[in-house]
Amino acid sequence: MTAAIGFGALIGVLLGLFGGGESVLAVPALVYGAGLSLAAALPTSLVVVGVSSATALFPRLRAGLVRWRIAAVVGGTGAVAAFAGAAAGRLLDPRLVLSGFALLMLAAGVRMLRREDECGGACALPDGRVDWRGCLPRAAASGLGVGFLTGLFGVGGGFLLIPALVVLLGLPMPSAVATPSW
Repeated sequence: MTAAIGFGALIGVLLGLFGGGESVLAVPALVYGAGLSLAAALPTSLVVVGVSSATALFPRLRAGLVRWRIAAVVGGTGAVAAFAGAAAGRLLDPRLVLSGFALLMLAAGVRMLRREDECGGACALPDGRVDWRGCLPRAAASGLGVGFLTGLFGVGGGFLLIPALVVLLGLPMPSAVATPSW
């Protein structure tokens, strides 16, 4: 219990410092630091993410950064796909799931280190509007992909969703960080 509290405090500090990625830290900390099985660590990390996200929502609401409609599309399709990802995860060897998780973390890290200043696209037009004809299919596909991986690995918030919102949907970083906080 002491290890879990210590890792929880450390993860909270890092979340405040980096603004996301708590599950990327929580799953390994719960498995290797607190001794939980992968089957127990995945849902536990999702609870941690939920509490952290709810806490982070309030200042972002005041700033008007949350893109509610995009969040509803991505979140709705993602919730459905998460069931499929969780079902697939139950069929796989836990070592394979952890290896896939490590590879996904590496790929996401490399992608985020590539500097691209361009934002915009159908989901974030220069005047602040959204072209739903172009945005809706991309948002739904992003939700399905992120949802499946969230169910499979037990992670998704800052680690997968924010890069998807920025890279695939073109949201500016402040809105991308605020949108999954709902």
